[in-house]
Amino acid sequence: MPGSRKEQHTRASALAWLDRRINFERAVPASAAPGTFGLTRVRRLLAAIGDPHHRFPVVHVAGTKGKGSTVAMLTAVLQAAGHRVGRYLSPHVDAIEERICVGNRPISAAEVTGIQTLMFEITAITPPPAGAPPGLPTDRYMIDGKIYDPNLVNRVLPLGGVEEWTLTNNSDFDHTFHIHVNPFQVISATTENNQDAFRADELYRGLEGAWKDTILVRKGYKIVVRTRYQRYIGEFVLHCHILDHEDQGMMQNISIVVPQPAAAQPKVNHRH
Repeated sequence: MPGSRKEQHTRASALAWLDRRINFERAVPASAAPGTFGLTRVRRLLAAIGDPHHRFPVVHVAGTKGKGSTVAMLTAVLQAAGHRVGRYLSPHVDAIEERICVGNRPISAAEVTGIQTLMFEITAITPPPAGAPPGLPTDRYMIDGKIYDPNLVNRVLPLGGVEEWTLTNNSDFDHTFHIHVNPFQVISATTENNQDAFRADELYRGLEGAWKDTILVRKGYKIVVRTRYQRYIGEFVLHCHILDHEDQGMMQNISIVVPQPAAAQPKVNHRH
């Protein structure tokens, strides 16, 4: 970084310095010569420092979709086999610190600044409407006892906050929690019989510490996740990822806002 070696930098100033560099993941100069972004220079650098990448096993995961989930599962498998696992991700999901990680360092409880609870519910409409035509819904699909209202912001959360969410399911159906924009880290999962789902349910094995934007919440289960709100403001949604449930009202609106004195809260027009 520029300046004296003794110069003190905050996390924000370090990120600002990095952001001033050209991001070739997003913009490749039209004048770039063929081979500019090949591996020749990288291999030359590695050779100059003794090819350290040949001294330990590496799994390289590439593609368009599913890379993060694949890396999370491979990490869990290798750790369960007794290996110490390092991980490098590019680009990162939520925060730049995720790019280099040894093991699954969780968002600690000390970082949490807020608590959220969410319950999936389905209740029968009783009595059914008189003379209702066939196909009319006979159940209410709700989150926290309410059907989706597009004009209602259910949760207002501060940019820079760290929220711990407890997800539960009080219906007879499984539901898939999905939240837009901000991924979360899976902290714990408990079965209906109060067992550790990471060990008791094969569908949850490998998810401890994993970063996700979707997770199954079985009947009677309790899932705890944590997430940081660091990059985006505006409104977005969370919902059950089962299309029929979402369409019948199992959804909420969330707004991430810049913290300000209550009297000066601006109207947020960003939507995601």
